[in-house]
Amino acid sequence: EISAVPIQKIEETPQQIAKVDKKSDKKNKKKVVKQEPSLTTQNNQEATKLSNVHFVGFKNVDHNIIVPYLKQVSPMYSFENAEVINGQNKHIEEEILKSGYFQNVSVNTDSNRAMTISVKENPLINEININGASAIKDKNILDIYEKNKIAKGTVFNGKIIGNLNNTLLENYHSLGREQAKVTSEVKQNAESGNLDLTLNIIDYITGIRKSRL
Repeated sequence: EISAVPIQKIEETPQQIAKVDKKSDKKNKKKVVKQEPSLTTQNNQEATKLSNVHFVGFKNVDHNIIVPYLKQVSPMYSFENAEVINGQNKHIEEEILKSGYFQNVSVNTDSNRAMTISVKENPLINEININGASAIKDKNILDIYEKNKIAKGTVFNGKIIGNLNNTLLENYHSLGREQAKVTSEVKQNAESGNLDLTLNIIDYITGIRKSRL
């Protein structure tokens, strides 16, 4: 469970542009009628090859991380041969938001078939605190989260944190701590504006304790 936290405005980040090479389609060369380049996907939906893809606001998150979410909308999408289904910008925004790294996403395509993907990243994690852990050492818990890019200085991602909380809970269950609970609490740091993450753990049971991991 991740408690809601009011997020303060983050400074706008510089625009980063990834140029996409235009590749001619040999089949289209045979056509006499000049039209906007388009393909038909397996689902019979019209798709357009993009001339450029512009990325705005990707300061701490690599823009390549959004490719799997773009493929949910346009299976043929790649940065080298960018193709998107027409009229699906809103759907693309929704899919990218599912990554958990962004506060908001905006996708626009202009008349020159250039797409701009603008994002506002989540704040960084200022620190991670652990309360109540006894069966598993704090250091080992932090290692689990750090290996999955949840650590001091990384972009906050509630989706990943939720999954890691479940993974940690499974570790406690494997130690016989069936009643263990793992929850997360997030607060904004007054000085940095970033987020302090606290893991609240209840892992104590009456009877013989197993050794700490």
